[in-house]
Amino acid sequence: MDVQVICEVHSMDYTLLPLGLPGYDGPALEFCKLPVLYFVLSPNMDYVPNFSQDGQNVYLRKNGRFYTHNFTLWPQWYFEATSHFPFVRRRPCEDELDTHNLRMIWYDMTDADFVREPRSVANVGRLWPDLVKVFLDMRIALSKKIDDLIPRLGGHSDDFRDFCYAQQGMLITPIILEVGPQTKLMTLFTLTGFQHFYLESLAFYDFHTKWNDVLSSASQNRPADTSIVGAVTCHLHIAQMFCMFLSGSFVRHTRLQAASKLPAL
Repeated sequence: MDVQVICEVHSMDYTLLPLGLPGYDGPALEFCKLPVLYFVLSPNMDYVPNFSQDGQNVYLRKNGRFYTHNFTLWPQWYFEATSHFPFVRRRPCEDELDTHNLRMIWYDMTDADFVREPRSVANVGRLWPDLVKVFLDMRIALSKKIDDLIPRLGGHSDDFRDFCYAQQGMLITPIILEVGPQTKLMTLFTLTGFQHFYLESLAFYDFHTKWNDVLSSASQNRPADTSIVGAVTCHLHIAQMFCMFLSGSFVRHTRLQAASKLPAL
């Protein structure tokens, strides 16, 4: 395969046994599995991400998301059961975000967005109504597209259960934000839950309307599409599948962009 880099020994904290490289002899790495396979990168890559920095424990961050474990913000290991994950839309750079048509899907809730419930003795409230309306309108528009698409794919079957589950989550969560007073933390969870469901529903929709045809056609190589999150894999046949039809792995751009945006805690 045409690659620029297969490893960066000086920056890695793990061994690459198949290449005959020396084992890691530094401080113990906690909560990290040590890969023993080499990395092969596609032409749009110029470095190897240091995956040893990703801990196995999952922690909620202040913005209501899950940092490197969040499939809407970071590329995840590729599994057939979640084959739509690579096609989740990537969060744009800050200079592109303000004009992006989906910018509210990456919106971070602020204290000012939480409106206390009038005359309530409990510390509960709702999301600012203007924000809720934006999310209600977005979910209606995408859900209509999905409803029109599924019959063309053969109707409701076991193949579309995950698709329909994400769609239902996208439909229900804005209603909770509209009518259900909650604590500020639960309001944050519900908001980011909607954003996750929306991005997953959109990934399903994009896969069936665009990417499935690209992956199943032996067309000429295409430029790497950095508008999607992408995936990580140690299997050559999966990497070749993406490289052949999409010209590349999508790891680099998402990890770099997301790293500068998510708080550490």
